Amino acid sequence: MSVSPELMYAILSMDAYNRGYDPGIDYGGGNSIANATVMQESDTSLGGDDVAAGFYAVEYMWNSDTIISYRGTNTGSEAELLADIWNGWTVGGGFSAASQAGLAINFYEAVTGQSLYDGVVANTLLTGHSLGGGLAGFVSALSKTGGVGFDHMPFGLAAWAQYASDYIAGNVTGNAPDLSLFEGISVDTIKGDILLLMNIVYELLACFRCYPRSSSMQPSAGDVIFERFLSIHLDVVEVSFGDKLGILNESIHER
Repeated sequence: MSVSPELMYAILSMDAYNRGYDPGIDYGGGNSIANATVMQESDTSLGGDDVAAGFYAVEYMWNSDTIISYRGTNTGSEAELLADIWNGWTVGGGFSAASQAGLAINFYEAVTGQSLYDGVVANTLLTGHSLGGGLAGFVSALSKTGGVGFDHMPFGLAAWAQYASDYIAGNVTGNAPDLSLFEGISVDTIKGDILLLMNIVYELLACFRCYPRSSSMQPSAGDVIFERFLSIHLDVVEVSFGDKLGILNESIHER
């Protein structure tokens, strides 16, 4: 079965939930899914900074491309959910000092071997769902390396705050990040996700709106559009979300 890039990114966004510490689904081991191979993952040591913050990310190699997938909210326990809310969801509210923001940058730099502001990394893409998609967008906006987010939380204000902090500290090198106004790109939301509801009040969060490529809607003055980050809405076509998950599930089990 041929898998489109967008579907593969969705699969890898889901797969991040099922690896590392406290996986959602126990695959019984294995370092591959479809024809993507796991190369490395973030620190999963109990008591380590990553686990304490609720952070997890994984690097895959797929068709000679490096794909970094950031895991979204982990609801395995109350403690894990609270860790994600405090250390991750706050990034969606513009708090760039939240620990998952820094850990997302650290993992990106470890995988790519480049500083955050060194510019686009060739053959590399960032992805994730919900909280994970927001972390992918946050790093994409600052690094200019491309990304695809699925029903992601907002990340615009946090990216601006991170850049301002780094600039003041004298840590900005290389090209300026992807924080300007650009011609419109995509849209997306699954109804009921609280992190997506944050996008609805983007005026208060100084975040951004995106539009589907097929839409006749055009950005209006004040909309912040990120050039290199594509949003994917899993419920934007005439297929139910359950059917979408079924399609993804079939693809996963053909790995």
